[in-house]
Order: sequence, then C-alpha cells, then structure tokens
Amino acid sequence: MANYYYFVPSLPAIRSDSESFMSVEDFLALCRPRISRKDYGILSRVALTDDVVKGNDFVEGYTRFRSIVNRELAWQRSQALGMSGDEYVNDGEKDALVTSAVKKAVMEVDPLEGERILLSLYFDYLDRNIGFGHEWDLTFLISYALKLQLLARRNAFTRDRGRAEFDSLFGQLRREIFE
Repeated sequence: MANYYYFVPSLPAIRSDSESFMSVEDFLALCRPRISRKDYGILSRVALTDDVVKGNDFVEGYTRFRSIVNRELAWQRSQALGMSGDEYVNDGEKDALVTSAVKKAVMEVDPLEGERILLSLYFDYLDRNIGFGHEWDLTFLISYALKLQLLARRNAFTRDRGRAEFDSLFGQLRREIFE
C-alpha cells in the first residue's frame, strides 16, 4: 500500500466543529494527481457512493458501525414516539457508546444539536479506528473524505433552511385544508 508522506500533512485539519472545509469533490480533485490510480478509484468510490469496498477493512468496519448506529437510531426514535413493533426492535450488534450517544441525540430538544451529537459519534469512530500505521495512506484519505461528507451533511441543516422548509410545508398543508 502506498504512503503519502508529503501529501497527507498538507491537508487542512478538520474536526466535527470545523466551519471551513473543502467539498468532497474538491478533495478528490486535489487527490487525483497525487495518489495512485488504484487508490484514487477506491477513494472516489467510497466518497461518492454508498458502496462497500470489499477487502478494505476500514470501509467495511465503518459500514458496520453505520449500520449499528442506524438500527439503534430507529429503535430509540420508535421508543421516543411510543411506537412498538418487531420492525423497530434492535436485535443486531450493539455498542454501549452508540446506545448512549443515540439516546442523548434522540432526547435532544433541538434537532440540530441531536445531529451534532451523531456527527461527533461518527468523527470519534473515524479517529479511533484509523489504526496504527495508517496515518499516511489510503485509510487516512478515506477517513478524511468521510469526515468531509459528515461536515457537508451538518452544513445542510441550518435553522434558516429548516424554518423555510417548515413554513413551505405548513403553507402547503394550510392551502390543502382551507381551499
């Protein structure tokens, strides 16, 4: 596996609370001339699709982690809404850290804060699981791309956009009822 000792340190640091960051597309454009064709193919596939790259332990682990979070999220939300049923039962793999963070996110009154809690959960996973010896290789670049995806998702949720969407949906509903 190739190491990118000069390229990786040139990337700007990002955290879950980063306000300024590049887009996934800009990151891929930056990577294309600097990494091997094979690594670029894997990186772009991970960054632009939901495909699981078979044989890449890091991507497979992250996909498994996302599945654990999503199952726990569905179960916790169903409980918070008073819904019961077999389709909501989380009978899959569990993780105490995930359960705690998801419960906190679901109980959060502010949905944006709930999203931030989940974002931090994913960032922590990526930071903890990059693995020793992968600070300079494709695994790091994949982790970086996944973090950029998370930050883009976070920025898609703003109070102004949420309010505008709510007003639009409520206005449409009002027209349907009263017209």
